[in-house]
Amino acid sequence: MSTSDNEYSLKNLLLYIYNTFNNSNIHELIKVIQNIANEYPKLEKSNIYYQYFIKLVIISLVILPIVLVVITLIILINKYLKIKKHWWLNENETTLHLHDTNYDYINSIIKFNDNIMFSKLSFIYAVLIIYYIVFYIYLKKNHWTNNNLLNKILTSGNYLFIFMFIIILMYLLVNYYKFINTYRNNNNINNIYLKYLNKDYIKIICNNFLDENGNVNKSCKLLKMPNENDLNGYLRTLQLSKLREEDIDLNDDENKTYSNTQANKFLSALITHQYFISIYNNKHEKCNSFKLDTLVNKKLDNVFLCYSKDIKYPFEHNIEDSIINKNMKQIYFNENYRVFTKIIEKYISLNNDISKNIIEIKKYNVDEKYLLLVFLILLIIYISILYFIILPNKQVD
Repeated sequence: MSTSDNEYSLKNLLLYIYNTFNNSNIHELIKVIQNIANEYPKLEKSNIYYQYFIKLVIISLVILPIVLVVITLIILINKYLKIKKHWWLNENETTLHLHDTNYDYINSIIKFNDNIMFSKLSFIYAVLIIYYIVFYIYLKKNHWTNNNLLNKILTSGNYLFIFMFIIILMYLLVNYYKFINTYRNNNNINNIYLKYLNKDYIKIICNNFLDENGNVNKSCKLLKMPNENDLNGYLRTLQLSKLREEDIDLNDDENKTYSNTQANKFLSALITHQYFISIYNNKHEKCNSFKLDTLVNKKLDNVFLCYSKDIKYPFEHNIEDSIINKNMKQIYFNENYRVFTKIIEKYISLNNDISKNIIEIKKYNVDEKYLLLVFLILLIIYISILYFIILPNKQVD
C-alpha cells in the first residue's frame, strides 16, 4: 500500500469518527455545555463575576453524574483488585486486616466530635449530593433553568441525587454506631502503643535513627529482629532491685516517683520490644518500619490494620519464658519479685485490653463497595436515560 493510500485511509477514519461523534447524543450534551458557557444565562455586564459563577455551577451540575461514574468505577476497580489479592494471600501467606476491604473505612474515619463520625468516602459523596440539590433549588428559584433541555437534564439529575441522598442517609444511620465504636476501639489500641513506647529502647534498636553517614532517617527499617539480649541489656540498666514496691502504681499517670518511672520504663520496654518484632516480621510496606514522626509528634498509623487476621493477642502472653527467657526471669524475680510481678500483671492487663478492642472492631463489617455499587447502577441508569431519551427528544427554545 502506498503512502497516499495510507493517508487516505487515515483521513477517512478520522472523518468517520468525527461524523459519528458529531451526530451522537454526547455531542448534544457538549453543545448544551457550550451554550451555557457562551450565552446562558444572560446577565448585565455589571454582574460579570456572578455570571461566570452561575455558568460554572450549571456546567458542574451537568457533568457531575458523569464525573461520579468515573470516580466510582475507579474506586470499585481498585477494591476488586484488592479483594482478588486478598483471596490469593489467603491461600499463600498470612493476611493482614490491611488487605481486607471490610476495614478500608477505618483509615478514613472523619471525626467532627466524639459523637459524630463518618467515613471519608461517604462524607465526600454526601457533600457532592447536597451540593447538587442545593444549587439546583437555587437555580430553579432564580429562573436560571428556563432553557427546556437544560431544565430536563438538571431536573432528572435532581431526582437522582435526592434518591442517592436518601440512600446515603440510611447508610450513615445504619452504620452510625459502627463508626463510633470502631473509631474508639481503634483509638484505644493506638493510644496504648503511644503511651508505652519506650523512647530510650527505640533509640538503641534504631541507632538514634541515623544512617551509616550520620544522617537522620525519617523511619527506622529494622535490619535484624530485636532479640532477648537487646531487651535484657536495656532492662538491666533499670536496676529493678532499687525500686520500692510501695511507690509503684502503674495505673496512676500522675505518679512521678523514681520507682514508678523506672517500673514504667521496664513495662514499656516489654511492649516496645514486641511491637518491633511485629514490625520486623511484617512484609507490608505500610507496616514494616517505625517512623520518627511517631516519637516526635505522637502520630501513629492504625496498628490494627497491620495485625494478621488470625491474631488474638498482640503480645506474647507467657512473656517470662518466651521473651525475657527463664534465666533472666529468675534474676528479676530474685532481685525484686513484688515489683516484677506488678509489672507483669500490668503487661497482661494491657494485652487483654488490646485483645478486647480487636474483638470489638471485628464485630463490625462496614464494606462500602456495596454502597458504591448501588450508586454506580443509579448513575448509569440516569446517564442512559439522558443519552437515549432526553437528548434525542430535545426541544430547542
